[in-house]
Amino acid sequence: MKKKFKQRKQHYFLFAYKFQCTNGRDGYGCKTVSQNTFNVTQSTFDYVSELARNSIDSYVDSILITSASYLGYMTEKEFYDKP
Repeated sequence: MKKKFKQRKQHYFLFAYKFQCTNGRDGYGCKTVSQNTFNVTQSTFDYVSELARNSIDSYVDSILITSASYLGYMTEKEFYDKP
């Protein structure tokens, strides 16, 4: 079955982060977030931190967002299309 994409354009951002778990394990990751507005606010960072915590399979002690990159204004289909 083909994936049904949203046709509304949104702003896409890529956030990179570093994390440290309570067991001493360190790691890196990234999350892509789409939103209606171009503004990146504290609530955006809180949302990304929560997504990161939920995707890490250990107890997370701390997360540091190391970079935020703007990927563009596009539809979901355009985002997932391969060049």
